[in-house]
Amino acid sequence: MKRFISILISVVTLLLASFFAGCESQGDYAAFYNFTTQIHVEVYTGKLSDEVRTQIKDTLNELEDAFSISKSTSLPARFNALQQSQTITLTQKEKDVIEKAFWGYEFTQGRFNPAVYPLSTLWGFASNFNKDNFVKPTTDQIDQILTSN
Repeated sequence: MKRFISILISVVTLLLASFFAGCESQGDYAAFYNFTTQIHVEVYTGKLSDEVRTQIKDTLNELEDAFSISKSTSLPARFNALQQSQTITLTQKEKDVIEKAFWGYEFTQGRFNPAVYPLSTLWGFASNFNKDNFVKPTTDQIDQILTSN
């Protein structure tokens, strides 16, 4: 019985020590401005190295170039310029992002639809977006746009 109590005390001590050690660790964050919005990336333990910050920034810039409605070479601009019988070839990254957009559409039961420009504008994904005045769209606003398209 003494051995059991000794082991139990050791286990509890290790668990508490690891818990408090985790509480003391300091995280880090980085802020970026893309797609006319402030983007925060946060880690809860450790620091973001300059290399990781650069990779995040480059990835966000690449995505913005590929998907921003205000960039003439972006996928939306290329798609909108197609004639009825023309097709478009997607990069793997474009395919991945579109797949995530479909997930977002399904997850929100159609309330978030990045393929609908007025709805995207309502959610703040437009070049005229003012981050200081953003208010989450109401169900009525969303429904009005969805029924008008």
